[in-house]
Amino acid sequence: MRKNTENANPGLRLTRRAVLTAAAGAAGALIAAKASPPKANAHEHHPKPPFDIRRQVGNTESDDECIQCVYDAINRMVILIGDIPFAQLFTLQMIKLVPLVQPQIRVAATFDLIEDPDEVAELADELSEEASRSTISEFFVLSRDQVPSRTRNLLIALRRQGIKIPLPLSDGSLTNARSDALQQLISVAPDLTFKRLFTDAQVNTPEPVVAALSAVQALGLLGWFKNDRCCKGMIAAAATMEFFEGGICTLDSEMLNCSLISTLCAPFGTSS
Repeated sequence: MRKNTENANPGLRLTRRAVLTAAAGAAGALIAAKASPPKANAHEHHPKPPFDIRRQVGNTESDDECIQCVYDAINRMVILIGDIPFAQLFTLQMIKLVPLVQPQIRVAATFDLIEDPDEVAELADELSEEASRSTISEFFVLSRDQVPSRTRNLLIALRRQGIKIPLPLSDGSLTNARSDALQQLISVAPDLTFKRLFTDAQVNTPEPVVAALSAVQALGLLGWFKNDRCCKGMIAAAATMEFFEGGICTLDSEMLNCSLISTLCAPFGTSS
């Protein structure tokens, strides 16, 4: 009788199956949701570092996970290299630069900005030994075939750990352009630091520095941070931001003007 009834009402059989499948799926989703909180809010549970770029942006809770990772990367690099002047950061040999950074690896780890500090410290030591006389400038301007494979692998491994060290070019076509742009940046802004990119106001920075910084960014250096915003200009007492895909905008340390690194909206200073 049961078989005949189901055959006579195939729609009923499908409906029951669909209901059971949907119920099972909903229960599974509920269990998964309880077990795994949304990733986008994971950073809210981390201890806050002394410098948190999110404070200089505002409304970052609505930013997606990719942008949250950018904020974490900025905070991480501020801890690691934030106070080293560019004249040293880009020209010190690894054997001298790595000891400056090594103690900061543990500091960044205390704020959940480095997942495996032991691995990062070991990679840094290996880079110091393998490429002891090399500089960050060389990593930025040389082509891959000019850098030993072991050194390239170490640089890639550090990048995978969230350390934004430059990688060699895929070919040599931009070697001269990169070298000239970086030398110009060091020449006009020897005392500039990574942290000051986010704390100094762009409007108070000499134009040659702004131009030199823009040039190296266009060639791939210091261009990995994006939060899809641009600097709109002063409205009332403080600068404002608006959406701009692929842009970066943060306020300076005074929370009044857009930071040195900020992308300007076009046309800048006009109200929408």
